[in-house]
Amino acid sequence: MDHLPDTQKQSLLHPDKQRIRVIHFSIQPKTWFGNLILVVSGIVAMVVALFLSLIVFAFVTIIVILMLIYLIWMARRVRRRIINNQRDERYRKER
Repeated sequence: MDHLPDTQKQSLLHPDKQRIRVIHFSIQPKTWFGNLILVVSGIVAMVVALFLSLIVFAFVTIIVILMLIYLIWMARRVRRRIINNQRDERYRKER
């Protein structure tokens, strides 16, 4: 247990502090069944993350496509107005 703090050194460095209790939690499996559960849960987590990323990608793609359609539609309307204004100006100049 090299990664645990050395309480004797700490008490020498800080004699006024109380002892600190360190609780370690590890998910390293001890048996083959624990290994199996860990591997299966890892695979499930990766599949869920993949599907969530696909859903987010599809949603963002749909929003971008709708924005492009809207911009093209508005540009079409603006173009039509410009052309109509130019025709009106030509007609006024001819009269």
